[in-house]
Amino acid sequence: MNVAEKYNFISMYDHFHNKHGTKFVDMTEIAIVENFDKYVNELISTNTKQIYSMIELGSKHAFYSLLFKAIVGNSRSLNIMVEPEDTINLGIEQFKVNNFDGIFYKSCIGNKWVAKDGFRTKTYYNDLITLYEIFEKQNLTEVDVLHCDVDLQERPLIEQHEDLFKNKKFNYIFMSTHLEDNHSFCKNKLVDEYKYNLLYEVPPGYPENIAGFDSLLVLRR
Repeated sequence: MNVAEKYNFISMYDHFHNKHGTKFVDMTEIAIVENFDKYVNELISTNTKQIYSMIELGSKHAFYSLLFKAIVGNSRSLNIMVEPEDTINLGIEQFKVNNFDGIFYKSCIGNKWVAKDGFRTKTYYNDLITLYEIFEKQNLTEVDVLHCDVDLQERPLIEQHEDLFKNKKFNYIFMSTHLEDNHSFCKNKLVDEYKYNLLYEVPPGYPENIAGFDSLLVLRR
């Protein structure tokens, strides 16, 4: 059974046809999905815990948080999702339809956040939340899975939360990167300096679209 068939019981909203129940896995992100499935299952098979935790930054429709719930189980997982745009409502709806519990923050991550989309640049100073604040609010000492798709903000994310990354407060990291400079920075910082183990990589310029048009780092502490 491939990963698309494995999780097709998860209900997703089809905005073109205004109904639920569409195919869950987007094949353009198959490298992320397959590695997420592989390493979250590794997590729960090698670490016995009552509750497994995940933070999804840039969650949008909360795809990977839904997948985490499906693998771990609703009652055994704490899911925290952060998204600055109204697309967070898609994630809230997906969780509701699947009877999953989650914590949603309609915020940008960090103490300053600059969104760059084409020729538009928008700087957010309000509605911000840091990973430090999330750790404090949820009484966390570490997080099992950090999934990041923060659209060119990978470098400030790491720089503004250096202690958390340096002290390896994340067991697994799935980081989508944007542009070669950002990818190189993240890899150098997390792998070379902080000594995370590199499990899988989609480098910039990879000819096949298997990571949602992005580059990818999959890491384990």
